Amino acid sequence: MNDLGIIVSVWLDPSVVDAENVNFETLFRTHREATAKALHKAMHFEPNIDWLLDNQDKVPHYFHQLALDGKLE
Repeated sequence: MNDLGIIVSVWLDPSVVDAENVNFETLFRTHREATAKALHKAMHFEPNIDWLLDNQDKVPHYFHQLALDGKLE
C-alpha cells in the first residue's frame, strides 16, 4: 500500500501589503505555479520517501539559510 503525504509551504512576506510597485498578478502566478508543481511531484511520488529521509538534513531552504546566515533583511 502506498501512502501519500503532501506538504506545500507557501510563504509571503507580510510587508508586501505595504510595499509599492508590487505586481500582485505575477506574485499570485508564481505561488500558484510553485504549488501546482509541488502537487504534481507529490502525485508522482517525487521525491520518494526514502530520498526525503536520506536527504532531509542536506537540502537547505534558500530563505531560511539566508536568515541563519544573518543576510535576510
